[in-house]
Amino acid sequence: MLKIRIYAVILFLFIILGCAKKAVVKEDSILLSHKFQEGEITKYEMTAIIATTMNIQNRMQDMTTNISFIISNQIEKISGDTVFMKLSIDKAEGSIKVSGMMQAIPDINKLKGKSSKVVLLKNGEVLDIKSDKEIEDAQDKGIELKDYVENLYSFLPDKELNIGDIWEKDSDDKGVHSQAVYTIIGLKEDNNGKQVAIISKESNESVSKEVDQGGMKGEINISGKTKGKIFCSIKDGSVISSNMHSAMEGKISGIMGDMEIPIYTNQDVKIKKIK
Repeated sequence: MLKIRIYAVILFLFIILGCAKKAVVKEDSILLSHKFQEGEITKYEMTAIIATTMNIQNRMQDMTTNISFIISNQIEKISGDTVFMKLSIDKAEGSIKVSGMMQAIPDINKLKGKSSKVVLLKNGEVLDIKSDKEIEDAQDKGIELKDYVENLYSFLPDKELNIGDIWEKDSDDKGVHSQAVYTIIGLKEDNNGKQVAIISKESNESVSKEVDQGGMKGEINISGKTKGKIFCSIKDGSVISSNMHSAMEGKISGIMGDMEIPIYTNQDVKIKKIK
């Protein structure tokens, strides 16, 4: 009787392990693409901590910027392969700490209630963004709506992949260049039992653009790397959360005559779906 029970247990384990193996293979092949639904509203919280150090005449000056936004994304219309979206800012807060003194980012609270109209293709390519004047004026205060849209909608490959597969995405817009490599590193279930893909991102970034600091105009040239993870719903391609860290260095020129100011920056950006 004992031997029969042992054989039964071994047979049971083989059946379970065999089924489990087949389930994993079946789940490995997944389609990563966005499934937009007209009328759908999703809400995201985005926070950023940016630590910047500048070397001004051999004197190091540190600055830390904290920014927090809550943004509602509404799919207003879908026409063929084109998606028309409205982004509304529900919350906008931010502060800057320089040499131990902290102050609110001027007028950032005025962004609350403002909106942007976004036109993009179903593959995530951004065709056009038109924003309220307050948002346009705030582009140097930490909110780049095109980056926000691309980080949510423009990175998926729109094809079936297995765990371990990689794909690349390059972008070049207004002096900001990125070469990103994405890898599916695993799958998991969320608290509601829905399948989530875990995606790693590594990218080389470079920025070369004009800046305006209190009326003093110059040019910034910096480069570095970004690394992080994205948790993405397999069902509809929506981002559940993402966490990115960027480390960059370079120089600012033109603001103080012919002087070139070395600059180093570390940035942590988190995006979380809250609705």
